[in-house]
Amino acid sequence: MPAIDVVRDQKRMVVRADIPGLKPDEVKIEIEDNVLTVSGEHEERKEVDEKHFVRRERHYGSFSRSMDLPHGVDAKRITAQTHNGLLEVTIPLPEETKEERVSLTPTAV
Repeated sequence: MPAIDVVRDQKRMVVRADIPGLKPDEVKIEIEDNVLTVSGEHEERKEVDEKHFVRRERHYGSFSRSMDLPHGVDAKRITAQTHNGLLEVTIPLPEETKEERVSLTPTAV
């Protein structure tokens, strides 16, 4: 499982995940039912061909992390980028609506 940090301010939320060794096309980011899912898989092959033997090593790993998004997030505005083994998903937050206080006085019927 990759380590994940979430940073939030008034306008956006940024999710950062360590994905060393993964290429951008090995990472999948999906948003469904207000849930962000980051998943990926990586296969690494290594072959050593020496004088009297051949040694092959294969490493395979996959991961999936999911998190609920704040209500009202526009999934089409979410962006993602990778740099030096770090995935950064930027989620613009919707403007907060101000709740009004309403007082009612009952009337006699």
